[in-house]
Amino acid sequence: MDIGHILERSVMKQRENLKKVNTMTIQPKQASFIVNCDSCSDYLEVDSTDFKDVLKEMKFHNWKTFKKDDEWVNQCPVCGEG
Repeated sequence: MDIGHILERSVMKQRENLKKVNTMTIQPKQASFIVNCDSCSDYLEVDSTDFKDVLKEMKFHNWKTFKKDDEWVNQCPVCGEG
């Protein structure tokens, strides 16, 4: 399973959890997605409804995504350097 499928499944799980807790690090917003840095208040908005575009934009803008203790973590370029 590639990272795109894993992240897409993670977002679907997070959407389900959003009903329980009102927090999510990657949020759909009508015709765009907002990716929040889990270490600071920075975010990246991607104008697309295709999650693969989100992954491409994150990579283009040097955002990092990794799994830590069974949770996906998103970091902006500044936080991802440390």
